[in-house]
Amino acid sequence: MNYLSPRQFGHYFYALLAGLFTVALMLAPVKQALALSVSPTSVQIAVGASATVAVTNRDGSVSVSSSNTSVATVSYSSGTATITGRSAGTATVTIRDSESRRTVSVTVTSALTVSPTSVSVPVGSTANVGVTNANGSVSVSSSNTNVATVTYSNGTATIRGRSAGSATVTVRDSRTSRQVSVTVTAVSTLTVSPTSVSVAAGSTVPVSVTNASGTVTATSANTAVATVTYASGVATIRGVSAGSTTVTIRDSDETRTVAVTVTAAPALTVSPTSVSVAVGSTVPVNVTNATGTVSAVSSNTTIATVTYASGVATIRGVAVGSATVTIMDSLNSRAVAVTVTSAGALTVSPTTAQVLVGSTTAVNVSNATGTVTATSSNTGIATVTYASGVATIRGVAVGTATVTIADSLNSRTVAVTVMAATAGNYTLLAWNNLGMHCFDGLDYSMFSILPPLNTVNAQLKNKAGALVTSGVTLTYQATPDLTGSINTISSTKTNFWTYAQALFGLSPAPDVGLLGAPMASNTPAPMTYSATNNWFEAVGIPITNVDDAGRKNTYPMVQIVAKNTAGQILATTKVVLPVSDMLDCQDCHTSNTGTNAAANAARPAAGWVFDPDPLKDWKKNILRLHDERQTGNATYVAALAAKGYPNGLYNSAVTGKPVLCVACHVSNAYQIEAGFPTGITGISPLTKAIHGRHATVVDPDVNMTLDNEANRNSCYKCHPGSVTQCLRGAMSGPTYQCQSCHGKTSQVGAATRQGWLSMPTCDSCHWNGLRGTTGVDANGIPLTWADKTFAATPNVPSAGFSLYRFSTGHGGMKCSACHGSTHAEYPSTHDNDNVQSIAVQGHAGTVFECTACHSSVPNTTSGGPHGMHTIGSAWVSNHRSVAENTTARAACAYCHGADFRGSPLSQVKMAKTLNNHNYVAGQAVTCYDCHNGPSGGKLESDTKFAKNEGVLDALASFFSMVNSRLQSAFQK
Repeated sequence: MNYLSPRQFGHYFYALLAGLFTVALMLAPVKQALALSVSPTSVQIAVGASATVAVTNRDGSVSVSSSNTSVATVSYSSGTATITGRSAGTATVTIRDSESRRTVSVTVTSALTVSPTSVSVPVGSTANVGVTNANGSVSVSSSNTNVATVTYSNGTATIRGRSAGSATVTVRDSRTSRQVSVTVTAVSTLTVSPTSVSVAAGSTVPVSVTNASGTVTATSANTAVATVTYASGVATIRGVSAGSTTVTIRDSDETRTVAVTVTAAPALTVSPTSVSVAVGSTVPVNVTNATGTVSAVSSNTTIATVTYASGVATIRGVAVGSATVTIMDSLNSRAVAVTVTSAGALTVSPTTAQVLVGSTTAVNVSNATGTVTATSSNTGIATVTYASGVATIRGVAVGTATVTIADSLNSRTVAVTVMAATAGNYTLLAWNNLGMHCFDGLDYSMFSILPPLNTVNAQLKNKAGALVTSGVTLTYQATPDLTGSINTISSTKTNFWTYAQALFGLSPAPDVGLLGAPMASNTPAPMTYSATNNWFEAVGIPITNVDDAGRKNTYPMVQIVAKNTAGQILATTKVVLPVSDMLDCQDCHTSNTGTNAAANAARPAAGWVFDPDPLKDWKKNILRLHDERQTGNATYVAALAAKGYPNGLYNSAVTGKPVLCVACHVSNAYQIEAGFPTGITGISPLTKAIHGRHATVVDPDVNMTLDNEANRNSCYKCHPGSVTQCLRGAMSGPTYQCQSCHGKTSQVGAATRQGWLSMPTCDSCHWNGLRGTTGVDANGIPLTWADKTFAATPNVPSAGFSLYRFSTGHGGMKCSACHGSTHAEYPSTHDNDNVQSIAVQGHAGTVFECTACHSSVPNTTSGGPHGMHTIGSAWVSNHRSVAENTTARAACAYCHGADFRGSPLSQVKMAKTLNNHNYVAGQAVTCYDCHNGPSGGKLESDTKFAKNEGVLDALASFFSMVNSRLQSAFQK
């Protein structure tokens, strides 16, 4: 038997002990660590509120974070994570310990909101408080129900005043509460003002009625002396016959009386009662105190004629002699003795003139007797022509000359200096920004839609083709138009300046506009340069549509002059500042006694006003109707108070404070054009309010709603067009309607549309070489196409809106500079509009000729306007390489047609000779003019069109078509 040595025994013993210890450890129970836990794992809180999340089984330190601290923040302390709502939205909160992490989904809802937070309400009346962002059920309570009670329904807390005093209304939802301070005022007693009136028989006087409770009635003690009607806070007393009576005004609680004295109607008055007027001139006679309809007749219309309108009889001298003008109303007649004298001495203005070589200047000729002639002392220096009161002088060469203007009695002279244009020569193009500006006309005493505010823009180019924006000054001044009409003053043709302060809060001097621009006169006024738009501008010219002879002229002209710093004239041009007073509502809102239901649909409930002044009558009817339609509308009442019309629009106007429509209704017309702030939040924009309301109105002339009238006549009920031609440009023909670009009336008034910004652009109709006739789809949304050859500059004037009148084209020129104003694109149907384009290129229409702006024709394949090539004989030889293959010809087809036989885009606009081939104006350039198609041989003769053979070809084609259709018909 072998025994272990002590040493060996020790080793075995220790090994045994180690094994036993290991087994013991393995057999011992193990306590497992618990995982991190959060509760709850999702929370919903309101903005500003907090929620806690319990954090348990933590191992080590704990950290917390939010995925979006703008929505919710989180903090941690002693086993609790506190989450606070910051703004509406969702976020995720993450909670970590040393071993793991957990997330909590957080939804933050808007906090309970009440608006307003303080109200003032009379005893017996109510005020509404809007309640939004409520969570769960809503309850309301009053701190003092003796002063005010409150009820809640569908997002509105209605507070009723019980007695004078103060109380606090508390609005609660499931999470929070809000308070509203309430002041209850004592009910004012029924008040009438004035309490005594004097009125002439046949006239009316208003009495203001305020603080009425319930229904108001008004009665006269003697209707043979005076009658009374009541509507919208105004009792209107009408004198019937001389005498005294009492008018009694009652509400549901009280009675007030008004002492009425009716005086005899003043007799018809005319002033002066005798006039002297020169042949061809006019003189006004003021007519006052008229009763009923006024008429005016002349005893001898070969000596003098007379017309009457709006309190003025206008007498015109026809021939030397005497006549009597009789002016009558329904009760009386008055006579005016008229003496017609020979015309005054011949007058010319100015008597000196400066003109550039190749340019023209006008001289006004007045008081002429008999035939007028105009001659130049040196036609090698200057020539002159005369027509319709205007002598037009044209500079021929540098030097001086004398122009003599003579009639059958006298002669006058004009000293003429002809100057050379400065080195390089310049082209000046100007345009009105809209093509037609509207204003309220003669009378602003009731309300205003638009002030007299016109705008002219201009750009100057040197003959190198570059824009000139510095080192020059541009001015504007009045100039005679093609008929001799000139407009140099506005303040005598409208009462705008009388009411400018009351309407706009501004007090411009007479003949100065709201923005500081003076009226175009004989004195040049400065234009300013706009770096934003890269043009010179005069914004807010207060021009009217009456010339200095008292005649209506919707298309007055101004002359723009560009000078260098030395005062030398670089270039001049003449342009129309169109203006119309046909922005009115007379057709439907004038008082009438007819039975046409559509014509009476706009009659106020209180009845037509029947104001004897036709300019005030329809405006008063509108204000009365507006007040009636908004009765009980809390937003309307608040707006009236905010804008200074607390007693209603009608009452304000008839008591001397006229109404500005855009004070309450936002108008982009004011804000874009003049930077004038408009409107009140919560009230419809003016465009939406008017077009949306009137889309369903029935046109009394055709018994059809305006929305269903698919032609311009529906728009001409309110906008210029039936007499004044707003739409008169290249797209004014019968194929086009207002709806072609703007859509139906209801679409113009759509809530999604931005007035004055949501417009189609040129490429809505002009794309892929085509010319469409409608720029909007069935919903009134502008059409868009991939082809942008004729596109407007994107996002001008603002993001998302692209307008032609702000767009830039070739050489930095604005589209309007070459194509004309919106609604009056070249060529226009009105001669005044075409003056500028004829002056710069020799024919009416788009400024198309390269030499209008360039001293020599640039040589380019696609660098011209809209990607055009050079126009002229140089292109005849250069185009061969461009069109020598099929790929290159595809670009040619855009303008020259898919069959290369021409299209409207390839027409020449004036007679031309290209490579010895003659073209007449309007002829399309084709590949068959000089070749037998795009790859044919050369022809040596004139084109068929130029030799009138095109007419024969057209006739042959027509009869061939007729023959073909007849054969087809017989075969059937």
